[in-house]
Amino acid sequence: MPAPPEGLILNEEQLRAWQAVQADLAAVKARLARLERTRPGDVDLLRTRPEFTREVARMLAYDERYGCVSSVVYFDVMGLAEKEDSLRDSLAQWIGETLLTHVRGCDIVARLAPDEFGVFLVRCGHEDADKKARMLTESLAPHLRSFGLQDIGFETYSFGEPAGETAQVASRMAEQAMQIVAPQTTR
Repeated sequence: MPAPPEGLILNEEQLRAWQAVQADLAAVKARLARLERTRPGDVDLLRTRPEFTREVARMLAYDERYGCVSSVVYFDVMGLAEKEDSLRDSLAQWIGETLLTHVRGCDIVARLAPDEFGVFLVRCGHEDADKKARMLTESLAPHLRSFGLQDIGFETYSFGEPAGETAQVASRMAEQAMQIVAPQTTR
């Protein structure tokens, strides 16, 4: 850690504070360097369920405040959970990378369960989200069929439609929608 600039006189408390700021700055620089090296398809960008939930809640609060509409698409890859661990993980990684490649940088992609994925489409209404979900399903299906996975279920839910709906209510409804679609086949 670098020393304080020459000629700067700090008491013990100020020195500790300066060192803490320097440590924080070093951590931020390291994170920035890692993010600058990240490509769009890197697995680092594939969120976990808790990260996805946190980011969606944050974005929904923004949407609620400014009257925007965003959508979430839940994908259920039927039969993926039953595959051998290494094959399942490889396929899940490929699915995540494919989803990341086909969405905008501001959108959020997550692996929610061994056979479930979520995509949060920022400022995207229901009709456009449904079109995007169909396009993503068509992108995934041929490769997955070669591994014996025939069905990809999806459900699209738009937050902020109808106007005035809170993020908590919308999140609960989206989760319920996914439970309904899970046993169904590709729509």
